[in-house]
Amino acid sequence: NVPWGVRIGNFVDLEALYEVVLRVGWYVLKPGGRMVLLVLRGLQMMTIFRKLAGRWRSLSFQAVRTTNNLPCLVVVEKLPQDVAHDRLKRQLYDMAQYVNLAPEMYRALHEEDALHAGKSAGKAAPQDDRP
Repeated sequence: NVPWGVRIGNFVDLEALYEVVLRVGWYVLKPGGRMVLLVLRGLQMMTIFRKLAGRWRSLSFQAVRTTNNLPCLVVVEKLPQDVAHDRLKRQLYDMAQYVNLAPEMYRALHEEDALHAGKSAGKAAPQDDRP
């Protein structure tokens, strides 16, 4: 129940909180893991979810009738990989040979790899099976 109920929670910016919950959930859950949330603003959560849609699959958005509010029960599943991100990154790598790549773009592409490698130290990098 984000943000932990009306009586306990005192978080004013629900949009920021919902996004933080989804982003943190991405790192906590295993691929295929599911997260169930009770949120006060279901449409706002859906908008944020769509912004992060490459990482999650929507399983259910269901309004719930309570005494004073109409919260939404949200069920999402973590995708094994962010397909849209991986696809764009592959395209940038493949096309980099045709342009004079700005230094900040080069760093952005390669520093991200270094960050991910540091987080998964000791794990082999996933193999790309695309041609």
